[in-house]
Amino acid sequence: MLISHQANKIFISIPKTGSTSIMSVLNEKSLHYHPTIYHASFLEIVSFNNQILMNKDLQFSGNKIPFFGNFYRKSLFDYQVYAVVRDPIKRLVSVYYDAIADKNHLTLLDISMLGSLSEFFKFYLSKNVFDHPVHLWPQTHFIADVPTQNLHLYHFNDLQNLLDNLQGNFFWQHSKLPHLRKTDSSNTLIDYESSLVIDVMNSLLEDYNLYKSLPVNNL
Repeated sequence: MLISHQANKIFISIPKTGSTSIMSVLNEKSLHYHPTIYHASFLEIVSFNNQILMNKDLQFSGNKIPFFGNFYRKSLFDYQVYAVVRDPIKRLVSVYYDAIADKNHLTLLDISMLGSLSEFFKFYLSKNVFDHPVHLWPQTHFIADVPTQNLHLYHFNDLQNLLDNLQGNFFWQHSKLPHLRKTDSSNTLIDYESSLVIDVMNSLLEDYNLYKSLPVNNL
């Protein structure tokens, strides 16, 4: 996550939605934090103490930290909240290929030892979703309880537009978005008619409803 107390904005880093690329531009130092902060949900963010919320590493670059008294009078429920939403199955596939490509990714170590995408899907279905690493948690979890009028969702293919909107309050020039932690999953053929994939999709109905709710111009 990243936060701007100047612009009253929060960026929520949903895993495998291009969030690392966004955060690398807004504040590269944020990339080194533990997943409990890096991938914090909105409800976790509002529960953070002021030491975390005022940490310069977790604020937009160029953000001017407000006078402490002003911050205490703010409610994070009034901030504008931004996040990226991705096709749920493709997001899971990206997690698998990320684990296979990076054997040193300790959070995804169990996944990296699976021999095929089918094994991964079976592994995913074998547990309660919240017993998995945070990278496999539903996208809806990360934005739960954000006031509807404050929530701004962007499609995975619209990352540059999101970055432009996040930077707009501080920067004279917008930055070009890099593509970090890219995985070789874009050409993966997925049999959407197989019973295994159907079971996975059925487990992700809330995420699919969220994904389909995005405006047409974001697709």
